[in-house]
Amino acid sequence: MRPTPILVPADSRPLFERASGGGSTPHDLEWLDHGPESSEGSIPTPLDWVQCHYYDIHSLSSADKVKRRLGRLSAESAFRAKLTLPADGAGGAAQALWLSERVSLKPKEWKLFLDELPDLKWIFSQRTSYHHLQLDLFKDRGIALSNSGTLVSRWVAEFAFACIVAETKKIPQHAMEPSWFAAPIAGAGFTSRRVTILGTGNIGGHLAGMCRGVGMKVTGLSRNPERFGADHDPYDRMLHIDKDRVRAMETSDFVILAVPSADETQRIIGRAELAALPRGATLISVTHPEVIDQEAVFSSLREGNLGGAYLDRVEAQRGRRQPKVPGLVVTHNSHAHLPEKKAAAFRRFLRGVQALQEGKDPADRVV
Repeated sequence: MRPTPILVPADSRPLFERASGGGSTPHDLEWLDHGPESSEGSIPTPLDWVQCHYYDIHSLSSADKVKRRLGRLSAESAFRAKLTLPADGAGGAAQALWLSERVSLKPKEWKLFLDELPDLKWIFSQRTSYHHLQLDLFKDRGIALSNSGTLVSRWVAEFAFACIVAETKKIPQHAMEPSWFAAPIAGAGFTSRRVTILGTGNIGGHLAGMCRGVGMKVTGLSRNPERFGADHDPYDRMLHIDKDRVRAMETSDFVILAVPSADETQRIIGRAELAALPRGATLISVTHPEVIDQEAVFSSLREGNLGGAYLDRVEAQRGRRQPKVPGLVVTHNSHAHLPEKKAAAFRRFLRGVQALQEGKDPADRVV
């Protein structure tokens, strides 16, 4: 079988070189078959069944950003400034594209990118969300698209659970206490504490299982609660995310946001939801900042109604210092940027290329 031409981020080159090293021993390559994908079989080495071409990713310069705001930067110029493709044009033969999470293209720039890849059959996007991608364009060109699926979902769920533990046991307050002889800091147990999870996908499911494992009562909010049938496992109960949202807040000690960013999820937690929460409840978000009314959250924290908020980035403060709001912890998306992530994405991408070679659908296909 001829090697499949692939186009991959330049920062993945060490992984491909490590997996293709002629002097490697089986022990050296054990990392290839670790992780959640290991049940899908081994990845053949050396990687002589793929032909690698690399692309570089750049941020627009300050001057180009000004030109774009003024409408003086063409789509062609912006595309060339953001991506450097193989100089010899060989990358144009690529049948599979590993799309780095760092790639951010406008619609016209996407068209230019795909024009460079006439043989492309499949894109692996390293992000879970895909609202930033041109799905109709991919459909029109017959290009399959997969998202990252469960690549980071367990890590994100574990991080959300860690936030629950930190707030339940008052770890931030304990860490700030300078004296051994200070008054005790109250820290409740987990049993019968009530958790409501907005978003019942991979992250929500993993988190629900962890919470129930320590005796918490878990409610899931879904757009399609009927798909769970009478058995809500791993949730204790399942409600509709739109019809029952405010009602669910009334009996929630913790509210976890794990919904994707989409039109229907913008500001899904606002003043009405926050007002319905019991005093001292905690809000934890492991998704994009647009899904909450940020100012309403800040106001609730300042007024002492909301006991704490752990937010994955703060929309109006990107690139700035964390706002000084009592009870606010900004996590900066740290849960999804573990050192193991690149190797896990590498394995996921190669398994997708294997599926293409075998005439099968790659996993986690969106289009």
